Amino acid sequence: MNYTQRFVGIANKIRELVGIPEQLTGIRESIEQQGEATRAAYERKQQQEQEQWRRVEVRFTDEEVRQRKTDQQSQTRIQQSIKRATWATFGAAFLYAGLTFMLWLSARDQLETEQRGWLVFDPNYSDTIVFGPNNSDVLVPFRLVNIGKTPTRTIEGFVIVEELTNSEQPTFSYRADRATPIRVGILYPGSEYDQTTKVPEFSEGHKVVTVTEAKRKKFGDGSVVFNVWGRLTYFDVFQHSHWVQFCHAVTPNPSGKTKGCADYNLVDTPNRWVSLKAIFRR
Repeated sequence: MNYTQRFVGIANKIRELVGIPEQLTGIRESIEQQGEATRAAYERKQQQEQEQWRRVEVRFTDEEVRQRKTDQQSQTRIQQSIKRATWATFGAAFLYAGLTFMLWLSARDQLETEQRGWLVFDPNYSDTIVFGPNNSDVLVPFRLVNIGKTPTRTIEGFVIVEELTNSEQPTFSYRADRATPIRVGILYPGSEYDQTTKVPEFSEGHKVVTVTEAKRKKFGDGSVVFNVWGRLTYFDVFQHSHWVQFCHAVTPNPSGKTKGCADYNLVDTPNRWVSLKAIFRR
């Protein structure tokens, strides 16, 4: 009996286990049905909310519309004022920068002008002319002096001496066969460069003028004038190129010194545009 009861109990347990899949299937179907019902309810709710949003209509009163336009116009004016103020500030800053740059450039030019080398012709040295014996060449002395505070270098140019009467004007006509070339590597502050040059005639072949008794007499009474003129270029320590042109009448007679000769004496002047190009070139 004990074995029979145990067998019956086991059989009952087996039947219970066999029924579990059917129960699980029922539970799953119930869950799926509940999920579909929930999803359908959610979709209906969403559709209802969308229909409610479509039916919303915002209306403003005339006073609110006017106030809104006023606010927009006020905002537009404020933005325009900010824009104008920004451009005005930019313009003022640009102008200030330009003025500052020009002041700096002016100070720089002034400093370089004060410290640069200055090459000049010494007319007093040419007045020390001394005639040699008869039939010797007439030799006119000339001198270049650096009166600046720094060296001048790469000095190049020419000097021409013309024999004129006291009523003639210098020709200022350059001819290589009548010019004495000048080439000096460097001239320090206070230094001098001396040289003598012959006097070629205006005739064909430019024969050199020689000393005669008649020449001595004419020079002494001022009827003959030896006119010294030329042009030189050089560089200063700031790498700027300069030029100087000069003219001087060597004669004991003051009337032999012509206005044309005096007006020929010139030096280069500071050029702001050249200074700007030099700055950007560096």
